[in-house]
Amino acid sequence: MEYGKGLMQVSASAPGKLVLFGDHAVVHGYPGIVTAVDRRYQVRAKHIDAAALQVRTSAGRLHEVPFAALDESQPPDIAYVVAAVKQLNARKPLKRGLQLVTGGPARSLGLGSSSAITVATLAVASRLHDVDLSPDELYSMARAAVLDVQGMGSGLDVAAAVYGGTCFLERAGEIPEALSVERLPLIIGYSGSKVGTVNLVKQVAGLRSRHPDLIEAILGAMGRISIRARSCLEEGRWRDLGALTDINQGLLEALGVGTGQLARLVYAARSARAWGAKLSGAGGGDCIFAWADDSVRADVVAGLEAVGGEVADIACNVPGVRVNDETWR
Repeated sequence: MEYGKGLMQVSASAPGKLVLFGDHAVVHGYPGIVTAVDRRYQVRAKHIDAAALQVRTSAGRLHEVPFAALDESQPPDIAYVVAAVKQLNARKPLKRGLQLVTGGPARSLGLGSSSAITVATLAVASRLHDVDLSPDELYSMARAAVLDVQGMGSGLDVAAAVYGGTCFLERAGEIPEALSVERLPLIIGYSGSKVGTVNLVKQVAGLRSRHPDLIEAILGAMGRISIRARSCLEEGRWRDLGALTDINQGLLEALGVGTGQLARLVYAARSARAWGAKLSGAGGGDCIFAWADDSVRADVVAGLEAVGGEVADIACNVPGVRVNDETWR
């Protein structure tokens, strides 16, 4: 079809994530658990008559990267998009130019925007270029793209974006397993600040290199918590899960990734009779979550808000990446 006359457009959306267990430990080869959240990020794609990638970001900025320059350093706001296109180009060299438009929530709350955009980019670009990717292939390529930008990572956030639902990851780099979970009685509270994941991951890695025996024991304990939490999730043993959550929080504090505000949120939730509460992800800011029975939910919400937390109205265990073929007029 000639460019400019009703070209086929492909759009995709992918969910963010909430890390439930294994934060930091998954980076070092231990198990972890993640659930997909309904803060979805979108990418639209169509062909253009240029040997280049054009990207218009949600902030309205337009970038153009010639295919010959895909390996060069890119601005942070398009780094994951370009890394995703590089992965596809390595699999099947792109013969036609590509225009992408990205979008999503104005604030990510630390819930996995980069990986969601990466997955959605690969999904639309592969569909537009007739490259048939299985979910496992999409996962592997998206994780490689994220690693290309960050240099390190577990793949938990990519797993949530690709597969959705709630996933158990035995080891970084392996294909995650879907868990049979019908509901997650969660309350998510935002601390009001967002931090860079990579710096905190490097901080923990540095601590591990200086005190390998102590930190390896902590990471190993977190991995064992993930294994026990898996059965609690699938069996709905929320009180036991809450206890594991509180233990996991203590171990994260030992790694030095907690903050005063995160601690205030965690203790506010516990004081309101939540089953358990902990930070989610790298720490240093972003979100905490609490497991809570419906009978105390209002009290937990009020407790979080009383200490400056923002309770996020977010559903969990939602579907993964979704692709639609449309017409771009």
